[in-house]
Amino acid sequence: MRTKDQMLLENAYEQVLKEGIGKALGTAALAAGMTFGSPKAVNAQDMDRAGIESITNPEFSPDGAVEDVMNTLSDRNFPIGETTEDGVPIEDLPENLVKKDTLIKASNSKNFEILQKLTDLIQLKGYKVPPYFKNYRVLKPVGP
Repeated sequence: MRTKDQMLLENAYEQVLKEGIGKALGTAALAAGMTFGSPKAVNAQDMDRAGIESITNPEFSPDGAVEDVMNTLSDRNFPIGETTEDGVPIEDLPENLVKKDTLIKASNSKNFEILQKLTDLIQLKGYKVPPYFKNYRVLKPVGP
């Protein structure tokens, strides 16, 4: 006979498989560890609330640096950088628009996918990726 916690965990796992949300998988694994490994009883409502919270309010970085840089770069008034004929960026990001300390904080984010999107956005705007971003993919132009 399954307990209520086991049924909740199975339902959460099925939801993750259907929606393909990677962050919720971590939450479900954490909930499973808390449910079966903890000596204290875990309130099922708290686990549900934590799972919903992680899906609806994902954080790119703890202090919001990645969000700040992405919002700044996505602004319509942000100037496009100069590139060579091959599409290789030749300009650094303007420091009066994107603060260096914010970029450094953003580069320390643990979310690899978000960092990759950020470095792609920097390159698409026509700027060099700052040297403190490590292991980013270099975008190459397509076509003749």
